[in-house]
Amino acid sequence: MSKRWTLIGVATLILLVLTALVAISTFLPAVAAYGCPSCYGFRSIGKSVYLEENTTESEQKEFSRMLREAEVRLLTFYETRQVAAPVFWSVAHLNATVV
Repeated sequence: MSKRWTLIGVATLILLVLTALVAISTFLPAVAAYGCPSCYGFRSIGKSVYLEENTTESEQKEFSRMLREAEVRLLTFYETRQVAAPVFWSVAHLNATVV
């Protein structure tokens, strides 16, 4: 009897973990991309910096310029940098229009 309940508990735990993974990848793709950037079409261009795989060289240069400007602004305000947060950038952001 005890062995049966142990098996049911292990099976339930495995099912819950799988359900959580599916839910995260479905409803929170940004969180899932952090765990596997290449699975979501991103490539690394530096430490904790990811761009879409189809980014052109000119778009990559523009993004790098914006990132450097942002780092300067942050360091000007905070003076020190404690951690390097991951940055994911989609080409759609470069062409977006703010309304």
